[in-house]
Amino acid sequence: MLSVHITGDRRHFGIKKAGRHTRYCTVPTREVINGKSVIEELEFADYDSLEESCRDYAWLITHGAPYRVAWQQYRGVHDLPSLVAAVAASYATDPNYASLVVAIACQSNVADAITEARQIPANWDV
Repeated sequence: MLSVHITGDRRHFGIKKAGRHTRYCTVPTREVINGKSVIEELEFADYDSLEESCRDYAWLITHGAPYRVAWQQYRGVHDLPSLVAAVAASYATDPNYASLVVAIACQSNVADAITEARQIPANWDV
């Protein structure tokens, strides 16, 4: 597989480069390592569009090895904080990541957007 290193800014979810990615960029990012905030230069997946980025994030959470079991459990119980906590354990190094994601997800405007998105037919071309 050909990998292309670019310097764009289309890494909407901060997904680190993996074997399935053909485009990536190297950027400074804040990581929390052994309780200390450090800046590292890391490779992140890069996308042609927000839609492509969203599709990859959805694939990662629903099929990626570290997250698949948490997603399957979520589908049965619909416990968002538990899903986010399980994902955060591998997805992010910031110890506050899970609580921040849950706080954002619980905002009324986010809930309204999710409700609206569920009403859009699957075959509707946005």
